Amino acid sequence: MLKKHPTFVLLKFFALLQSKFERVYIIVKWDYV
Repeated sequence: MLKKHPTFVLLKFFALLQSKFERVYIIVKWDYV
């Protein structure tokens, strides 16, 4: 089993989080316009 590099996993995790927050932000923005 290949061990994943922790920093790579963190970067992937943060990228996922960021895209989710961007979607939420866009939805909220459209809600308040």
